[in-house]
Amino acid sequence: MAPNGTNSKLSKMASCAIKHARTDKEFPDCTKAELDIAIKENSQLIVIATQPDCPHCAQVKPIVDSVGVPYYEILNASPSCSDLRESLGIDNIPEMIIYANGKQRRYSPAGKYDYQIKRDLIRLVNS
Repeated sequence: MAPNGTNSKLSKMASCAIKHARTDKEFPDCTKAELDIAIKENSQLIVIATQPDCPHCAQVKPIVDSVGVPYYEILNASPSCSDLRESLGIDNIPEMIIYANGKQRRYSPAGKYDYQIKRDLIRLVNS
């Protein structure tokens, strides 16, 4: 494990402008296969699709960080992410895919209060 509590391979491995949220390191050409490796190596992982000028995205990122689960941020403004977004079925911003305990769940936090988002994420990660 890396000092930030995430798998060190996760923070180094991926290369679509995905950002490893805990380190702010960007990976310019991440593929679905590389993301699948990260999902398999972590019992809990959140993938969040964001856009730089999105106020809901700015609201959600600190909440996701406070949950304490490693996560990747897919920077939706990046043209190189279109294949990855399509393969994950991401249509909205912000949109989350929560991988936990062998299950995959989608979550859209738009329009919800901070406490609702945190409560929902904790429930989804632990169920």
